[in-house]
Amino acid sequence: MKGLTASIAKQIIVLLSGLLLQLPTAIGQSAKIDSLLNRLHTAPTDTALIIDILNSLNPPLLGSTRGDSLISSFQVLAQSKKHKKIQGLIEQTKGRTFHAKGEFEQAIPRFNAALKTARSIENSTLIAANLQYIASSYFNLNKSDSAIAYINEAIGINKQLNDLKRLSVCYNTLGGIYWSTGNYAKAVETFYETLRIKEQQKDTIGMANITNNIGIVFETQNNTQQAIDLYLKALELYEKANHLKGIGLTSNNIGILYKNTKDYSKALKFLNKSLEIDKKLGNKNELGKTLNNIGELQREMGNYPQSEESLLEAYALFEETQNINGKAATLINLGALANSNANHTKAQTLFSKALTFAEQSNNPEWKKECYKGLYTSFKGQNNQTSALKYHERYMQVSDSLKNIESLKIQDELKVQYESEKKEQAITLLNQQKALDTLKIRRQHTLNIFLLIASVLLITSISIIYISLVNKRKHNKNLLLKNAEISQQKEEIETQRDLLEDLNNELGQQNEEILAQRDYIENQNNRLKESIKYAFRIQKALLPDLNLLKGFFANQQILFKPKDIVSGDFYWIYPHGESILFAAVDCTGHGVAGAFMSLLAYDMLKNATIAKGLSNPEDIVNSINNDIDKNLYINTDPYDIKDGMDLVVCCFNPKLRTLEYCGAHSSFAVIRSTGIETYKTDRYTIGSRIAKETPYKQESINVLPGDRIALFTDGYIDQIDGQQGKKIGIAQFRGLLQKTASQPLHQQKEFLEHFLYDWRGDYEQIDDVLVWLLEV
Repeated sequence: MKGLTASIAKQIIVLLSGLLLQLPTAIGQSAKIDSLLNRLHTAPTDTALIIDILNSLNPPLLGSTRGDSLISSFQVLAQSKKHKKIQGLIEQTKGRTFHAKGEFEQAIPRFNAALKTARSIENSTLIAANLQYIASSYFNLNKSDSAIAYINEAIGINKQLNDLKRLSVCYNTLGGIYWSTGNYAKAVETFYETLRIKEQQKDTIGMANITNNIGIVFETQNNTQQAIDLYLKALELYEKANHLKGIGLTSNNIGILYKNTKDYSKALKFLNKSLEIDKKLGNKNELGKTLNNIGELQREMGNYPQSEESLLEAYALFEETQNINGKAATLINLGALANSNANHTKAQTLFSKALTFAEQSNNPEWKKECYKGLYTSFKGQNNQTSALKYHERYMQVSDSLKNIESLKIQDELKVQYESEKKEQAITLLNQQKALDTLKIRRQHTLNIFLLIASVLLITSISIIYISLVNKRKHNKNLLLKNAEISQQKEEIETQRDLLEDLNNELGQQNEEILAQRDYIENQNNRLKESIKYAFRIQKALLPDLNLLKGFFANQQILFKPKDIVSGDFYWIYPHGESILFAAVDCTGHGVAGAFMSLLAYDMLKNATIAKGLSNPEDIVNSINNDIDKNLYINTDPYDIKDGMDLVVCCFNPKLRTLEYCGAHSSFAVIRSTGIETYKTDRYTIGSRIAKETPYKQESINVLPGDRIALFTDGYIDQIDGQQGKKIGIAQFRGLLQKTASQPLHQQKEFLEHFLYDWRGDYEQIDDVLVWLLEV
C-alpha cells in the first residue's frame, strides 16, 4: 500500500485542520488597549476599567511579557481588595493564554478556578463564559462527553440572559462537537443557526469561522465542490478583516482539499501559505498540523525524505504540547510512509503505537485505519494469518460506522414525518369542525330572522286591519287603539335590537374563521420548511457527478423531484478501472418516496462497500434479498405496495463494455446508426411476485461518441395539459434521436423545455430523472 486511503487521509488531515471555535471575548485591538491603559494611569484602582482591560486581552498580547506583567499587577490589586470578580477574570485570562497556545491540559484547571469564583459570586455571564472555555478545551482534547456537558449548561444560561453573541459562540462549539462524533446533519444544522446570528450582528470574522466549519463538514461527507466554495468564501472574509489565524487555518483546509483532488501545485501553495502564518503566530499545535499535512502531501508526490522530515518535526511539536490527536494522526501518516518504502516492520511499530492513542481517544475512524495499515504491512510480509486478523477487525469497525449513522438518519426522518402527518390531520379536522359549526349557526340565525320577519309582517297587517275596522265602527276607541299600536312598536324595536346582536355575533364568527385560515397557512409553511430541510439532507447524500470524469467524455442530468424531496435518485461508485452507476425509482414520491430512496441508497452502499460486490447482477440480487429479509419480514405479502425499479450498470472504458442488470427498467443507447432500447427483468424489486430465477445481467459494447440514456418513468408518464395524453416511450425515443447530433447540454435543455411545454398547466405527476452519458 502506498499510504493511507483517500478517505482516511482526508479525515485525519481535516481533523488536524480543526474547526474554528471562536472564544467568547471580543477581539481586542492594540489601540483600544493603549487607550484603556492611559486611562488607568489616572485611575489605577478603577475596578470597572481593570475588568474592561482583562476582557480586551487577546493574542498576540496574551502570553507576552507585557500581558503577563499586566495580569500580575492586577492580581496583586485584586488580592489586596479581595475583589472576587477580578480574581476570576485573571484566572480566566491565564486559561485563555494556555488555550491560545494550544496547551489545553494546562488551560482547564485555570478555567475551573475561574468558574468556581464565578459561581461563588453568582455572576451568570462569567459562569457561561468559563463553561464555554472548558467545553472548547475538552473538544480540542477529543473528550466529547465532557465537552457536551459543559457547552449545554453554557447554552442554557445564555438563553436565559438572551445574550445572542455568546449564544452563537456556544452553538459554534456544539456544532464542532457534533462534527467530531460523526453527527454531520446536527453539525450543519447547528452551524447554520450560528451563521444566522453572526449575519444579524454583522460579525465578519464570526461569519468566516462558521463558513469554514460548514465547509469542513461538507468535505468530511466527500462533497468537494461545496466544500471548496465555502472555504474560498471564508478566506475572502478573513483577508477582508486581516485575520491571520483564520487565513492560516482556511488556507490549510484549501490545501488539503486540493491535495485530495490531486492538484498538488495548488495544494502546496496554500499549505506553505498556512505554514508561514503559523510560524508568525507561534502556535505549536497549528504549526504541527500544517507540517503533518505537508508531510502527507510530499508522500503522495513521491518525495519520501522530505515527507519523513516534515512528519517527524510535526510529531515533535505534538509531543511537546501533549496533543494525543496530533500524535495519533502523525503516526498513521508515518506508518503509511513506511509501507510506501516497503519497510513493513517499521510500519507495524508505528501503527501499533497509533492504535494505542486511538483507543485512548476512542476514535473509531483511527482504529479502522490502524487496522488497515497493520493488515497491509503483514500482507507485504506474506504473513497471511496476522493480515487476515487485522483485515477482519478493519471490516468490523467499518460496518459499525456505516450502520449506526444510517439507522440514526432513518429514525430521525421517520419520527419527523409521522409527527408532521399527525399535526396536519388534527389541523384539518379542527378546520372542518369549525366550518360545520359556523354553517349551523348561520342557518339558525337565518331561521330566526325569517320567523321575526313573518311575525312582524302578520302583526303589521293585523294592526292596520283592526285600526281601519275600529275607525269605522268605534271612533270612540281611537285612543285605546293608538296605545296598542305604541305597544307593538316597542316590541318591534326590541326585535330590531335582537337582530343587531345577531349581526354582531356573525361578525365575530367571521373573525374566528379568518384566524383559523391564518393558523392553517402557518402550519402549511412549517410543513414546507421541514420538507425543504429533508431535501437538504437527501441532496447531501447524492454522489458527486465529478466522479464520472475519466470514465465518460461528458454527462448531463435532468433531475426534478415532484414534491421537493424525491423517490428517484442516481448513484455512482468507482471500482478499479470500471465505474458502477445506477438510476433508481422508488415507489411513490415526496416524503414517502424519500424514505424508500434512503433505504435503497444504503442497500447500494452495503452491496458494493460492505459486501464488496462489483457485478450488476450481484448488486441487484443483494438488494432484492435485503428487501425480502429485512424490510418486509413482518408484513403480509398481499399488503406490500412498496418497492423499487432500477438499472445498475458497470462501464469499463478500456474494454468499452457496458454490463447491466435491473428490475422493471430500461435504458437507451444512442448511436450514429440509430437508437436502441435495452430492457431488464420485468419484476419490480419488493413486489413479492413469485420469481424462480435471480436477476441476470447482460453485456453490450459501446463506441466513442455513443450516448447512454438512463431514465425513470416520471418523464414518460407525464400527462399534457390539454388532451390528457402521456409522452410515452415511443415519443421519448424520438426526442432522444432528434437531438442526438446536438451537444449533450443542449440535448438535456431540449428535453427539459419539451417537458415544461408538454405539461402546460397540468401538475407534475411523478419525480423525473433523465441521465445522459457520452462515451
